[in-house]
Amino acid sequence: MVGYFWVIVDFSNGVISTATKEMLQDAGEIASALNVKVGAVLINGGDSEERSWEEQVGVYGADHLIRIRTEGLPFLTAEAQSLLLQELSAQIERPALALLANTYVGQETAARLAAKWQAGFAHDVVSFSIDSQGLV
Repeated sequence: MVGYFWVIVDFSNGVISTATKEMLQDAGEIASALNVKVGAVLINGGDSEERSWEEQVGVYGADHLIRIRTEGLPFLTAEAQSLLLQELSAQIERPALALLANTYVGQETAARLAAKWQAGFAHDVVSFSIDSQGLV
């Protein structure tokens, strides 16, 4: 398996959600076994301190923070988020795996990305594993 995993950061009031913490930890374990990097993708307006985000995602296993700034937009729809993530995947590299929180926006964003990327999509996942060949 080549490339890296993305964990799309779900947060409230400048603090990452429990779901994001768990996704980062699980992605980090699997990525380590497959020699893949984990990028935490943060989509926000840039009103929070940079180091705080770096520290929060790093503690839970992200190798680096990928930030998409949306100045002046307090909330983005799933359509807007999927468009931003699609643009990001064209600029750097589409991830081998993208994990999103099980929220209304997260589910819709994931479904839209799966259609754009012609990739698989699973929701309400509690656990998953990937073997040494990269198969789920």
